[in-house]
Amino acid sequence: MFKEKIKQITKKIIFERDSRLKVNLFIVGEQKCGTTSFHQFLRMHNGFINSRLGKEVNYFNSDRFNQNDHSFYEKSYRYDIRFKRNPKYLIDSSTNYGFSELALQRIADYNPNARIIFIERNPVERFFSAYKFYKYVVYKFPKTDYDMEVRKWMEENPKFNITNFFEKETSENPVFLALRKGEFQKTKALILSIFNEKNVLFLKFEDLTTPKTFKEIVIPTCSNFLGLELDPNLEFPSENSSGFYENLKIPHIKEYLEEYYKLNP
Repeated sequence: MFKEKIKQITKKIIFERDSRLKVNLFIVGEQKCGTTSFHQFLRMHNGFINSRLGKEVNYFNSDRFNQNDHSFYEKSYRYDIRFKRNPKYLIDSSTNYGFSELALQRIADYNPNARIIFIERNPVERFFSAYKFYKYVVYKFPKTDYDMEVRKWMEENPKFNITNFFEKETSENPVFLALRKGEFQKTKALILSIFNEKNVLFLKFEDLTTPKTFKEIVIPTCSNFLGLELDPNLEFPSENSSGFYENLKIPHIKEYLEEYYKLNP
């Protein structure tokens, strides 16, 4: 009886504390730029709460979005809160938010004080990494409506390879938006047009994956931005890697991409 009473009181405290919290940290991109690894790194700290729906909730760019009632979204964070005391951030790392003006504006309307993190990398490297991701991950394990559309196209094109992936993405009707997702300056400008600059942090994949810069630059920068002391002794985890893809770099494709991103940085 006593234990049951304590359990009920604890649930009430958790519910009341959690009901005051809004999701307030968004890693909005870019896909294949280390967002999964960075998300897992932050979750090692007690100050971050993850949704039970996973790293990529994709709420603000889906049919589940309800501008008048966000309870479905916010309740998905409650399971984790009982294990962490006084969390500072509820984190959503949906990489499809970054290039969607609608999703970004919805986030700003939902929480104007939200912190936004965007990670970029060499766009040519990102393009080849994205191909492998779609070919070997999304095709087998689609999670979102967008993934299902991608999978549908791949099933309709059984000879899908790096060449026809490239041809499709440079056509007037791209499926994967692989070129657009590498136009980082355009995405960064969009983010800054919606959010206060002091609430936005831009990071580079190459700094995350180089131990020296990760420890000496990334961790202090993030600690300052987030107002939390991140452990400088932790290593950057390797999650969701698309692996080795040097053999995919067909010269004419690589040359086209290099020229394209000079004109569309």
